[in-house]
Amino acid sequence: MRCSADEVWLFLLKRFAVLYFLSTGFGQSAHGMEWDHRLQASLWSSANLKSIHTLQSGARLLPEVGISTTMSGGSSLQALLCGNLNGGYSAAQNEWFSDIQAYRAWLRYSTHWLEVRAGLQQIEFGPALLLRSLMWFERIDPRDPAKFATGVVSVLGRLYFLSNVEIWLWGVRGEGEKKGIEVYPTAERSTEFGGRLQIPMSRGEVAFSADKRKAAPLQPVLSSAPSFDAAHDEIRIAFDGKWDIQIGFWCEAVMVQSLQKIRVADQQTFLTLGADYTFALGNGLHLLGEWMRMDVSGSELSAGQTGQFSALSADYPINLLDSIMAICFFHHQSKKFFQFYTWRRTLDHWSFHLLGFWNPNNLDSFLWSDESFAFNGGKGIQVMVMVNY
Repeated sequence: MRCSADEVWLFLLKRFAVLYFLSTGFGQSAHGMEWDHRLQASLWSSANLKSIHTLQSGARLLPEVGISTTMSGGSSLQALLCGNLNGGYSAAQNEWFSDIQAYRAWLRYSTHWLEVRAGLQQIEFGPALLLRSLMWFERIDPRDPAKFATGVVSVLGRLYFLSNVEIWLWGVRGEGEKKGIEVYPTAERSTEFGGRLQIPMSRGEVAFSADKRKAAPLQPVLSSAPSFDAAHDEIRIAFDGKWDIQIGFWCEAVMVQSLQKIRVADQQTFLTLGADYTFALGNGLHLLGEWMRMDVSGSELSAGQTGQFSALSADYPINLLDSIMAICFFHHQSKKFFQFYTWRRTLDHWSFHLLGFWNPNNLDSFLWSDESFAFNGGKGIQVMVMVNY
C-alpha cells in the first residue's frame, strides 16, 4: 500500500478517532485507556564485491503507537498505528530514494473466545519457515533480520474454543499488486475471502485452509508464465500440519484451481516438507531443512512446468550475546545455489549484523520480497544496525 505522507497520517488518525469515540461511548463500562509506543530503526549498507558502484545504503524507521481500553465482561478494544519511513542512496543509479507508507493500522475487538481485527495488518499462518507454500498474503525474506513484511487491508476474525480448536475467517481487499506466492496478482478493488480451521492433535496440530479470489489480467510473477487477457476466479485449498516426534516435522500442501479456462495456469500445486533438530553439541547446534515442489499446468503447457527448491539452515549460539547462522537454497532445475551467512550480536535494545551472500549473477526468484533490502546477485556483504525501543 503506497501513498503520500498526508494520506498515511490521515489514514492513521482515522483509526485513532474510531477507538477514541468507541471507548468514550461506552461511558462507565470502559476502564480507561492505556497508551504504548515503540520504535524500530535500522541502518544498513551493502556492496557487491565485483564493483564499488554497487554500494547501497539505507535506513528505515517503524514508529508505532498503540492504544487499548478494557470494558466490562473482559472484552477490550485496541488500535495499533505504525508508519514506514525509509530512504537511502544507490551508487548504481547515483541517486537518493525515499518513501513513506502506512505499515500497520488496525482496530481490534477481542474477548476470551473471539477476536476481530480490521485495517492494514499482517495475515500469516503455516509451519514452514524457509520455503513456504502457504505464503498467501505476505512475503517475508528469511534472511532479513528485521523480518519486514507488507500488510493487506483486510478484516480477520478468529474464534477460540476450549479444545484449542481455532477458526479463522478473512476478507482481503484486492490492490492489483502481487503478494505472497501468487503466480498472478489479485484484481484491484476485488474482495478476496476465505477461512482456516486449526485442530490440535497428539504431539502436533493440523489445519485446513481455503480462499477465493479474482486474479488480475497482468504480467505474472513468474517470468516463464505467460500473461493472459481476462480476469478469472481462483480458489485455493490447503492442508498443513506440524508434529514433534523426537525431531520436528511439518508439511504444507496447496492446490490452486482456476474456475475458468485460462489455458496457461489452470491448476497450480505447491508442496513443502520440513524438519528440524537441535544437536547437543556445545551450546546447541540447530539444523533445519525444507524441500518444496511447485507444479503449474494448463492447456498451453503440454508438459506443464515444475520447480523444486531445497533449503538448509544452521544456527549456533556462541555465547549469550553472539550467534552465527548459515542458510543455503538450491534450485534443482538450474542447479544454482543461494548462500547466506550472518553473525549477530544482541544487546538490550541494540543488535548488530554482519551478513555475507553468494548468489547466482542473474538472480531471479519470486520466493523473497522486494520490500526487504534486496541481496544482489553475485558475492557481497552487508552491515546492519537495529535498535528496538
